[in-house]
Amino acid sequence: MTDNLSRPETAECKNASCCPGIAASDLQIRRVREEERTRLARELHDELGSILTAAKLELACVKMKLGDVDKDIEQHFQHLNATLNAGLDFKSRIVGSLSPSSLGAASLGASLDHLAREFTLSTGIPVTVVHQGVVLPESTQLAIYRMVQESLTNVGRYAHADKVRVSLLEGGRNVVVVVADKGRGFDPARYQPGKHGIAGMRQRVEECGGQLRVTSTPGKGTRICAVIPRSADGAPYASIPLQSSRRAH
Repeated sequence: MTDNLSRPETAECKNASCCPGIAASDLQIRRVREEERTRLARELHDELGSILTAAKLELACVKMKLGDVDKDIEQHFQHLNATLNAGLDFKSRIVGSLSPSSLGAASLGASLDHLAREFTLSTGIPVTVVHQGVVLPESTQLAIYRMVQESLTNVGRYAHADKVRVSLLEGGRNVVVVVADKGRGFDPARYQPGKHGIAGMRQRVEECGGQLRVTSTPGKGTRICAVIPRSADGAPYASIPLQSSRRAH
């Protein structure tokens, strides 16, 4: 049985290709923003992580010195320890969101798997991720990661979807990235290119020499598709159309 999420939606946003070209200042702003994200992530990891870990050690030390305590006090200890663990988990999620360090330690596909798991944990919406082992430049990997991240954010905020499918597939000299949800969709006639981070996603994709297409049908969901060259030189995309009917199995 074919998964409906693998098919293109029927109505394309008419304004999807109307965004202005990428200005040099826009690219510089985005680079600076990524550098700031990385710096902030590093500080959160090092400073906040150290503070929370030190607090856990202090709590363990106090508990050991006190020895046997009343059940009521023991419950307070357990609650405080659980709160500190929750703080460490939250810190890890924020750091991963700001700077996907997993891109340097694992494949892009593995990083998308992790992103999908975190999304499901926070929203309860199941995400299916299908990917192939595609070798890409670091800048392209980051652009794809941010595109999927922003798309999932939009799904969580607006789509009211019951499931999402993310695919990362080879297509000749290109890589094809699709995020499709079975949510409420929207009316393309009322689509505003500057909203919901679509313009930013398009700029990232175009910077890598690719194209982004957004299609949606009210009541049937939204599909965001990017076709990006696999090479680092930003050569024009080729070999596969944007409205590819290729399905992930």
